Amino acid sequence: NTLDDYEEGTWTPSVGGTATYYGQTGTYTKIGNVVYIRGNMHINAIGTGSATTISGFPFIATGGDAINLSYFGELNSSVYWLNLYSESGGASILNRGQTDLDATASSGLSLYKNGSQIVFSGVIKV
Repeated sequence: NTLDDYEEGTWTPSVGGTATYYGQTGTYTKIGNVVYIRGNMHINAIGTGSATTISGFPFIATGGDAINLSYFGELNSSVYWLNLYSESGGASILNRGQTDLDATASSGLSLYKNGSQIVFSGVIKV
């Protein structure tokens, strides 16, 4: 057997717009049609950035792959639970969560704001 589709690299997770950051790092390892990703994004000021979506992933995902959320630190957080998943046919990472124990789970919660830090890793099919 030979491995003819292997790639390692970096990427910059972002919420776009005019957001500024304390730090943004991302790495990936692509083996065939599977990409192992890691990211750390600490927002200083959200500005016109997205409060729901992390962009900058360097591949188009087939979609729906769960991404482990290692840490979500956010000032005045009212989040009961939160997870991340890849966008179908896109290069973004979306969130799904619940803000109260009795609330309905929702996609695209407006969570990212000044001071948010999101640390994540996962496996995405491309």
